[in-house]
Amino acid sequence: MNNPIYSGRERLHSQVKWLIVFRSLFVILLIISCAVFSTSQDMPVFSRPFVDIYKVCTAVLCLTIVYLICLNQSVNSVLLTYVQVIIDTICVTIIIHITGSYESVFTFLYLVVIIYTSMLLLQKGSLIIAAVSSVQYGLLIELEYYNIVSPYMDQLYIPDYAGPSQITYKVLSIIAACFAVAVLSGVLASQLKGARQDLKLAQEHLKRVDRMAMMDELISGIAHEIKNPLASLSGSI
Repeated sequence: MNNPIYSGRERLHSQVKWLIVFRSLFVILLIISCAVFSTSQDMPVFSRPFVDIYKVCTAVLCLTIVYLICLNQSVNSVLLTYVQVIIDTICVTIIIHITGSYESVFTFLYLVVIIYTSMLLLQKGSLIIAAVSSVQYGLLIELEYYNIVSPYMDQLYIPDYAGPSQITYKVLSIIAACFAVAVLSGVLASQLKGARQDLKLAQEHLKRVDRMAMMDELISGIAHEIKNPLASLSGSI
């Protein structure tokens, strides 16, 4: 009988591998998209802010190599997963800062990170990452608003029409979205895990039933083979 703890670790190990692959593909797609966009807008491919986005993407690809080495060295999969997703949220915050902070269109990336975290670490992990993402985004916006952190580019300052109430509303709406997605995706991931366990139990039960049926058929065949000569002997006697 398979050890459920061992099989769970093996499944997480496999899922982390897929996460690394999909993250690499997404980063490559982001690099290509930035290059195509800059070309279509008659902008130099390596102009700001594109060059800094390329730097972030390159750093993520380099980290991918580190993740793979750690994974092959049998590092704790849960710990490695938490490290990866937290670094992902930091990278998302940097991209949001580069692309306009308050008006950035990349805030949805927080939700993407939360969703795949729920698939790997269930609801507990997704809630932790939702809190981490909320703190990072809130600090970024507030620090830029009070000029503690300088905006990335002059034209990307927080708009004049955005007062404290609008900024608070924006931050709270992002926080609410993060936790709503964390709760919903966590519930779905937990249900999926339960359904997977039920399916595994049903498969094991079916295997036992098949083995019993095969054994019953074997015993019936042996009994039939023994019964025929015994009947002949009984008639002769």
